[in-house]
Amino acid sequence: MQIVTKHANKKNIFTRARERACSVIFIASILLGLVYSTGLIVGPSWASGKGTRAPLSVEDQLNSSDRDIRLQGAEKLRTHPGTLSNAKISQLKTQEKDPLIRHRLNQALARSGLSTVVVDLLNSLKSDSDIVVRQGAAQELGNYTNNLDVVKELAQSAKKETDSSVRTACLLSLSVSQSEEATKSLEKFLNDNDPQIRRVVAVGLKRQNTISSKKLLKKLQSDPDEDVRAAAGVLP
Repeated sequence: MQIVTKHANKKNIFTRARERACSVIFIASILLGLVYSTGLIVGPSWASGKGTRAPLSVEDQLNSSDRDIRLQGAEKLRTHPGTLSNAKISQLKTQEKDPLIRHRLNQALARSGLSTVVVDLLNSLKSDSDIVVRQGAAQELGNYTNNLDVVKELAQSAKKETDSSVRTACLLSLSVSQSEEATKSLEKFLNDNDPQIRRVVAVGLKRQNTISSKKLLKKLQSDPDEDVRAAAGVLP
């Protein structure tokens, strides 16, 4: 009888231990599920059923509602301009609201080296509402000053533009060209009311280093502003 009782007691002990273990496991699984559901811990992909997400394409990034993701896509295009066609980049730029991203897309267009991007860059220079975008477009157009239409538009924008940084970018891009048209355009700003602009013209004329630009530099060497005279320097 004692042997039977001992076996029964052992059985009861094991049963109670198993029940406690099951209870602990059950409670732990509930708590873990609550933690996952609140996002405090990200569960493994097999638990969510979603699996590993494939990385977004550049086009998908630029179409994202998340501004940071769109900026990442624009940065990729800037360093790998051939990823999307210029037509697609132009389309994305038209719908983009963020000025920094539009600026990066203009840089991507310019790095393609295709003359067809001139239209996009000129449109940005003339009509974009943001100063950084207009300034960046003017800088990129310096790569296309072999196009006389670009020279003409840079000169007009430098005259109409109200922001000094954009005017400066237009004039420096003009000085990349050594054409007579570019030099004549710079000449129109020798008597500009802003001494900063006259100083930029001096720097640009020095960069051109042509017979015509050297003649104009002599005029700036007698400019009433000391900084302009210093920028004009002493001709060799």
